[in-house]
Amino acid sequence: MLMVIDERLVIAGMLPELPGTPGALADNTVELRLNGDLVSTTPIGPGKLEINHVLTADAPRLRVELRFAREAPLPSNDQRPIAALLTSVAVQPEN
Repeated sequence: MLMVIDERLVIAGMLPELPGTPGALADNTVELRLNGDLVSTTPIGPGKLEINHVLTADAPRLRVELRFAREAPLPSNDQRPIAALLTSVAVQPEN
């Protein structure tokens, strides 16, 4: 049994509505993986994004991965694929 500690992982950002590709990122999902293990799958859509996950004490180091089901190219001549704009990734006290 994993021991829950008094911290949580908080990821904040947004899913933009891209000009020229309306709805390209709508009905998306994001997988949160910690140290390679899938810990949650969350449906998301354009607008504010916040993922909160209670941490356990089973690993002294933490590798965080986000995997999005959909991506879209940036507008204009920049064709890099995007899925979200992340503004913060933090470990915060539970209280």
